[in-house]
Amino acid sequence: MPIQYQVDDRRRVVLIQSTGKIELRDMFDFAARVRSDPAIHPDFNALIDLTELTGLDASFEELRRYAKDANGDPFSVKALCVAVAPHDFAYGIARMYQTLREKQGDFRVVRTMEEGRNLLGLDRAAAAK
Repeated sequence: MPIQYQVDDRRRVVLIQSTGKIELRDMFDFAARVRSDPAIHPDFNALIDLTELTGLDASFEELRRYAKDANGDPFSVKALCVAVAPHDFAYGIARMYQTLREKQGDFRVVRTMEEGRNLLGLDRAAAAK
């Protein structure tokens, strides 16, 4: 599967990794898995690792549909979603998606995992153990 995730329920965050070329169908399948996972609440934050993303087979209109469709993006307006996109291709896709999702919650795009973890307070939470 090109989109995998792990849940850190203690810190209320879903850690997502996208690898290879992703199709719109993969995105909707991911959203369905997240929605049906009893360990995940829609208000959980998300850290989306796009480091290994090599392609996206979806048009702008299809991305818009995913962002707006009730069966699309599984995170609520209360969630902070942070995409880590170190490469220009992934960064451009993530920024475009950020624009499409702007009224549906806080979605940010950063270049490094350190920035992403800091935005979500994950490093502070680990240090407080």
